[in-house]
Amino acid sequence: MFPEIAKNTIVQILGRGGVVLTTIITTALLTRLLGTAGYGNYIFIISLLMFFVTISDWGTSLIFIREASKKEEDQPLFFGNALLLRLSSSIFCLFFIVILVAIAPGLQALSVPIQIVSLTLILISLKTSSSIVFQTKLRFEFMAMVDVLISSTFLFCLVFLFFFAKNFLNLSTIMFLFLLSNLF
Repeated sequence: MFPEIAKNTIVQILGRGGVVLTTIITTALLTRLLGTAGYGNYIFIISLLMFFVTISDWGTSLIFIREASKKEEDQPLFFGNALLLRLSSSIFCLFFIVILVAIAPGLQALSVPIQIVSLTLILISLKTSSSIVFQTKLRFEFMAMVDVLISSTFLFCLVFLFFFAKNFLNLSTIMFLFLLSNLF
């Protein structure tokens, strides 16, 4: 049991390290690409997304992991219920974001990038639902690989945009790349 715990701990440390490294580089690139105001808008949109990710989760991950760990024969039922609950709450939050953007006068200028990135809610819901399976099965390397892959893909797309397609540089394009990296 101890070697498995050690392996999962090391994998998590390496995965987090990879995500932190790519995030630092991504932040430096985004501040250069967007400038101060544009980067502020980016952070606002990502923070808004994460607020709704938290609402769509409501701490259900821990509950599903605990319950699925107790009864292995019921795991498919728990995983299916977790996925259904998360997708339902994500879709509800997605509609709420669309309504919020439509009625909040201060969000009109950021409407398109917010609506693009809001689709990421569903992808994050799928990712966190799969993480329940990985955590229950003690396969943390898959969670780490997914996180590193997402952040690396986003960074790669930004670097490509920076060097080869600067004329497409705007907040909506960057949010679309964020969505694509989560989809990938």
